[in-house]
Amino acid sequence: YVVPDSWLRGLNGNFINDFLYSSLQVGLLEELAKLVPFLIALRIFKKQFDEPVDYLAYMCCSALGFSAVENIMYFNNYGASIIDGRAILSTVGHMFDSSLVAYGFILHRFHPRKPKFWPTFLSFLGLGALAHGIYDFILFYVGGVPGYLLVIVYFLFTVSIFAVILNNSLNNSPYFSYKKVVNSHSVLNQLISAYVIIFAAQFI
Repeated sequence: YVVPDSWLRGLNGNFINDFLYSSLQVGLLEELAKLVPFLIALRIFKKQFDEPVDYLAYMCCSALGFSAVENIMYFNNYGASIIDGRAILSTVGHMFDSSLVAYGFILHRFHPRKPKFWPTFLSFLGLGALAHGIYDFILFYVGGVPGYLLVIVYFLFTVSIFAVILNNSLNNSPYFSYKKVVNSHSVLNQLISAYVIIFAAQFI
């Protein structure tokens, strides 16, 4: 097997090239970009990071900001037809990818064994970049309807992992209490209402 000269220079239809491009030049760079605001917040509001879910909340806020800017760029380039996919799959996907990076910070600070920072951080940054890369790779390499269906399956898989990360973070909080229960029906109704507005805006 001959290593192509065009590795990491762009998409060229080669399986390995496109996968590395998706994971490194897209996934890793975007996760690093989302990491910067999080680190600034960690520096400025250090006292606020006193439970695991705080790391997820701030990282997801950074991911949402990144996704908002990216969605506007895609909207300007491709029009309203991309709103539904970007609003649901891409936006939540960005949060999941970044939550993996945040989980590295959580394990370092709150795990009883206190794993070393750099190996843990780099491992979970790599996982975030890989998760991001797989999503983009499916769209880039497979493409079309099959690619879109595979992305939906992958999305459902990642959402289940995201739920586990969120659940672990909440349950291991020093402030955890069964008296504080989120009204899931209220959250669901708010989500449905927001998506109805998005779809209506796209239709208009």
